[in-house]
Amino acid sequence: MSSAGFNCADLTVLCSTWSDYYTKPLFEAIADAKREREIAEAVGIRIHQVHGPWPTYDTTGEKRRQKLVYMERAIRLTSVFGGHYLVIHPDMPFGWEEELDSAFTRQTNLEMLHALLTIAEQENVIICLENMSTKPYVISRAVQMYNFIREINHPNTEEC
Repeated sequence: MSSAGFNCADLTVLCSTWSDYYTKPLFEAIADAKREREIAEAVGIRIHQVHGPWPTYDTTGEKRRQKLVYMERAIRLTSVFGGHYLVIHPDMPFGWEEELDSAFTRQTNLEMLHALLTIAEQENVIICLENMSTKPYVISRAVQMYNFIREINHPNTEEC
């Protein structure tokens, strides 16, 4: 990458929750992330952003709680990688099916983001919420996403 003129990267190693970054004990995952950062820095590459767990199937409370555990780990590892941004996807409590209850979708996402924003602030990571434009969910489109982010009303929320 650096020989081609690039100096930063979008890291996707945290997308799969089956990867070692999620299955190993946290201290081992942190050691691996530190090594990856050192390798990147040695060749002049800065890890700019990291993509979080995907896909996640948030159709039950248990699955949403597990997603939150993955997201918390992704925030911590993003910081270790030296990334400043973590791209995540919203909860989709009805999966890829039609959204049956938009108020419930909004609530699950508010709860998830409030939990994550505090951790992200501690780790100096900005969460980037990527819209899910493939389905007509309540936060699928740009205006809906903008209004949703304003509704979060957290001190560590930025409007772009």
